[in-house]
Amino acid sequence: MLQTIQTNTNDAWLLDLCGQLADHGLPSDIREVYRGRNLVAAYKPQTLDCEVNIKSFRRPNFIKSAIYGWLRPSKARRSYEYSLRLLALGVATPQPYAFIEDLSAIHTLRRSYYISRQLDSQWHEIRYMEERRDYPAMVEALGKWVAEVHSKGVLVKDLSPGNILFRLTAQGGYDFCLVDVNRMGFGCHNLRRQLYRAGWLMNSEASSADFARHYARAAGIDAAQAEQIVLDSYRRLQRRAARKKRR
Repeated sequence: MLQTIQTNTNDAWLLDLCGQLADHGLPSDIREVYRGRNLVAAYKPQTLDCEVNIKSFRRPNFIKSAIYGWLRPSKARRSYEYSLRLLALGVATPQPYAFIEDLSAIHTLRRSYYISRQLDSQWHEIRYMEERRDYPAMVEALGKWVAEVHSKGVLVKDLSPGNILFRLTAQGGYDFCLVDVNRMGFGCHNLRRQLYRAGWLMNSEASSADFARHYARAAGIDAAQAEQIVLDSYRRLQRRAARKKRR
């Protein structure tokens, strides 16, 4: 059995947790946060004053395990490395602590884990923000924030409402944070390519148009062009969802 473990500190709690995950899997006293394609759990080390987030990626089939072992970085490695790059660019994302890869004798990927800081209860998904009383202010802030992220050359390939969290500030504004960051691109300044993903953020054409106008104002681009890109993406996503539902 081969293992790759990379940490950003040598703290005893982190080294112990990585050893546990690599040798025995998830600790028995985790708090399950989400179970779907992957498992997301919170864990409180005894010597740490906060919880950490452990993402256990689903075991890949043989073809994907070979791809991740031989040809491209695993999702866990990408999550760790991309988080460090985002923070260096000034884009908020949970503090990365480590990634772990469990490899077979022929270097195919079996299991992988990503460890980061667990955000506290102040943070919430932006999903269904249209139903909030402060929606006008919030969508304006979101448009400005996404434009700022894009101005740094960041391409968020999975720009979905579940992957952006927000919290209210003491001044009545909004902080935003990217999560689930294993699908990213850097050095991208193609407006259409960046903005097209934003069609997945909102729940209606009206709110998508609102977002596009605020984005355009912040980015200094033509509002009609931005609105067309976002609405094209939104409508395509709706057609895809309708086809899937019919099947």
